[in-house]
Amino acid sequence: MSEVPEHYSVRPIQIPLPTPIYSEKYNSRCAIFTSNPESDFTNKIDGLNLPMVSEAIGYERAKKHFRDNR
Repeated sequence: MSEVPEHYSVRPIQIPLPTPIYSEKYNSRCAIFTSNPESDFTNKIDGLNLPMVSEAIGYERAKKHFRDNR
């Protein structure tokens, strides 16, 4: 960032990069791990321009699918 924001915020802000590492050009995808229910978070990010986010995974679903198999 070349300028200091005018207002303080604890929320993260999206910064557009001139040459991003991950982009649609490289068909990059990511998943977001979130608290339950995951549908609430999905509804919040639907209006944002985040083409790389493929899905939101809730804690309970992650706990079932990615459990420790020791």
